[in-house]
Amino acid sequence: MPEQPSLNPEQEKILSETLEAMKGSDVIYSIDFVPLENYRKIFDSLGDLKGKMIIDLAAGFVPIGAGEGSKYFETLGHRGATLIPVEIDAQKAKSWRMLSPDMLSEEERELIATKVEPVRANAFDLPFKTGSIDGALSINFFNLPLAEKKDLVPMLFSELNRVLKDDGFVVLSNFGYFKHTSADGSVVYNNGIAENQIVTVKQLRQQAEESGFQVLDIPLDNEKIKWAQDDLKRQALERNQKIKKVEIVEPTAMFLTKRKTT
Repeated sequence: MPEQPSLNPEQEKILSETLEAMKGSDVIYSIDFVPLENYRKIFDSLGDLKGKMIIDLAAGFVPIGAGEGSKYFETLGHRGATLIPVEIDAQKAKSWRMLSPDMLSEEERELIATKVEPVRANAFDLPFKTGSIDGALSINFFNLPLAEKKDLVPMLFSELNRVLKDDGFVVLSNFGYFKHTSADGSVVYNNGIAENQIVTVKQLRQQAEESGFQVLDIPLDNEKIKWAQDDLKRQALERNQKIKKVEIVEPTAMFLTKRKTT
C-alpha cells in the first residue's frame, strides 16, 4: 500500500473551500438511486474478486448500519476484495479506523478491519502506481461542491485510466442535481451551481469514452427518485420557501471498463 501523503497548500485550500460550501446544505450526499440488486449484478459479472484492490473515491465517513453504506459490504465485503477508501478530509479518512460497536455490527467491523485500507489523498492525483488498481467506485463524487466543475471531469477519468489495470473497471453513480423552481419562475440548483456548469449524463458518457472507457448504463430506482423529489419539496416548504417544483435532473449510473488497446 502507498504511504498516505500530506496535502500541499493548494489541496488544503480545496478541502477547506469544499467543507465550507457543504455547511448548511440540504443535499443528502449519501443518497444513491441504484438498487442494491443492480450493484450485485455488476459485481457478479466480474467473477472472483479475491485479492482485488478497489478504490472508493471521496469515500466520506465510514458507512453506518444497514442504510446506504450496506452496499459496500453486500457487494465487496463477501467477495474477498480489499476496499481502499480515498478521502481528502483527514477526519473522514480516520473514521474508517474508529469502529464503535454501537455504530456497526460485528460482521461489518470485521470486514472493515480486515478488508479496508483507507488512504488520505486527492482523487485527481492518486498515490497509486500506473496499472496497479483493479477497480474503482465513484458514488456521488461529481455532486460534491467544487468537484462539480466541468473541467475536473476529464481530469478524473484520465487519472482513473492511469491507475487501473488493463481489465480494470469503474462503477460510477450520481444522484444528479436538485433543481428548485420558485413561484416566480426563478431556478436554483443545489450548492448554487450555475446551470451551465451542470455535468449532464451525455457529457459524462462522452468524456468517459474519450478517456478510453466503454460505458454500460446501470438502471436507477425511479420510485426512489420521485420520493426524494417530494421530500426535498417538503423540506423547502417547511422553511417557508415559495417553491413551485423540485426536480432531480441528470441522475445516472454507469459501469465503465477500460477499452482494449491493440
